[in-house]
Amino acid sequence: MASITGILADLQRRGVLRVAGIYCVAAWVISEIAISLEQPLGLPDWLDTSIVIVLAIGFPIGLLLAYAFNLTPEGIRRHQPDEPGNTMAPAIAGTAFIALSITLAAFGFILWQVFSSGNPLNSGQDEVTDRHRITDVSQPVPGYAGRKAIAVLPFINMSGDANQGYLADGIAEDIITELYAYQTFPVIARTSTFRYKGLSLDVRDIAADLGAGYVLEGSLRRIGERLRVTAQLIDDQGKHLWAESYDRPWSDILNVQDEITYSIVEAIEPEVIRSETARSRRASNQDLVAWDYYLQARALSGEEFSGSTLSGVPVTLETNEEAWRLANKALESAPEFAALYALLSHIDGVAILTLGHLLEPEDINMRIDRGLENAARARTLDPFEATACACQIMLLLAKQDVAAAVEIGESALRENPGSAFILAGLAKALQVAGDFDRSLALIEKAKRLSPKGISMPTYLLFEAVIRQSMGDMAGARRVARQARLLAGAWSTMNLIEITSYLAEGERDKALQSVDDWRRELPNANPVAGFWPEPFPQAIIDRVEEPLRSRLQGKNYPEGITIVMQDLGWSPSLANY
Repeated sequence: MASITGILADLQRRGVLRVAGIYCVAAWVISEIAISLEQPLGLPDWLDTSIVIVLAIGFPIGLLLAYAFNLTPEGIRRHQPDEPGNTMAPAIAGTAFIALSITLAAFGFILWQVFSSGNPLNSGQDEVTDRHRITDVSQPVPGYAGRKAIAVLPFINMSGDANQGYLADGIAEDIITELYAYQTFPVIARTSTFRYKGLSLDVRDIAADLGAGYVLEGSLRRIGERLRVTAQLIDDQGKHLWAESYDRPWSDILNVQDEITYSIVEAIEPEVIRSETARSRRASNQDLVAWDYYLQARALSGEEFSGSTLSGVPVTLETNEEAWRLANKALESAPEFAALYALLSHIDGVAILTLGHLLEPEDINMRIDRGLENAARARTLDPFEATACACQIMLLLAKQDVAAAVEIGESALRENPGSAFILAGLAKALQVAGDFDRSLALIEKAKRLSPKGISMPTYLLFEAVIRQSMGDMAGARRVARQARLLAGAWSTMNLIEITSYLAEGERDKALQSVDDWRRELPNANPVAGFWPEPFPQAIIDRVEEPLRSRLQGKNYPEGITIVMQDLGWSPSLANY
């Protein structure tokens, strides 16, 4: 007993007990702050756990330091047995703990900045964390016998005229389209490769980010009617496999694209027999005016499953209409240009998917019919034009013709196995049709082919609804959080979280998520952004009566409205 009393007296004399008290109180405060900020800031689930672990590890270290050292006017020194009580031990603890707190706060802030949608590529660095949780690019793309993928970066515009940038983009896009025709190796979607436009990064880092074995980069300079194009193919180790420069008349631009494409194929797939690519997908050499208008329209239109262009500029009704005008201008001189009809269908699809809340129901129905008509015309000229097929899938889903959407998607996928656009569209159609396992596999492959794409938040939305349909509510919340980290405040993802919590019986958390949604997006319409697909039966089966009966047979927009009303939200009928 005396020995215990002596130990306690010694600990008290050295100030260790005071250090322990200060540390425990401060640790509790920091952990509570971390827990309370996790959801509002969209921080990863593991961050608060990590902070608690770090604080727990720091506790015995702090006590040992307080026992062994004393802070004196002459500085820090080892404690001597005959020295008076360590009256400055709390100062040691306070200083150390403040330093630890600042470090943890900085660590959390950096993580938030890296994960947040506002910094995906600024200061020349792409997000490097959370990569493997979204899609594991270290593994080969399924279905290509382990062959490495190729990434075509946007060509640099060296013309001295920024308005010529769409030509450089157009060359890269056409090369990607031509490479798809070779089906023996995967091609990373342009929505991912164009995220690196204007950045000076090491090709090896880009290859690692995208999970590509080869990277093509190049430049274009147009002076009057002369054109100079340079291109080089580099592997993921930085080795130059092929390089070439082309000084040609402007009228020879399409032949230059073909030569680049064939050179790439010969460099990375020697066994591939050079085949003639379908020429109907684009204008001929004589239709350069149409091709120019096409590229201008393409640059203004939203990217697949996105409300922004490849340059990251948000699409508006005005820019959408200008893209429509330019595409029709191109048709005046190239009426048999399949890609133009596909683009027209795509322009209407973008309006419906991302701007539908600004359109009247009659206008939406008109665009659905017009988009389907143009997609069919494109497929008449080129039966498996990837954009036309994908647009048909999504427009048929909007029209609630699920069987036709699945049928077109399956046939299109056989001819375009490397199109992330078709993979995502068919995944959505299969989810609506009830084939959840295959739907999940296809959306995972789409993500792998476009790991850094501007369309990734929409792919994640598709995956979140698939997981909800499979009954995986925790997985749906996880994927929804990933989408919010990429896209920022997004009403659709808040609603995934709300409905998932409700299905798990966590009504208090669902109500808290509703409050967060109201605070972040006070004017948001919860119905916007969802297709008129069936409300997930897996959610209906898990909620209690009378809500369960009210949800039976409802589509997703109707179901969301009912759920939000049940949680206290009052819709403004004027918004519908």
